[in-house]
Amino acid sequence: MVKVLSFLAFLTLVVSVLVSYAQQSQDHHHRMSPQVHRCMKVMEDPKHMEEMMRYMMQERREMMKQMFERNPDMKKMMEEMLR
Repeated sequence: MVKVLSFLAFLTLVVSVLVSYAQQSQDHHHRMSPQVHRCMKVMEDPKHMEEMMRYMMQERREMMKQMFERNPDMKKMMEEMLR
């Protein structure tokens, strides 16, 4: 639960930075990089946002699984902390 909340806080920070960037470059829309423009469009559409969140959570799960496979002691520590 804590990991999900920290991830959502991180995502909120990313969105706020993108919105700030978009507001600063609103007069110079052509100067906004294509990646930022695409990201802004995705975040406007709830369906795409949901897909992106699902993808990011899956990536994170796989990364944690690999990390625990390489380091079993860390897995035990995490299990003890979550009890």
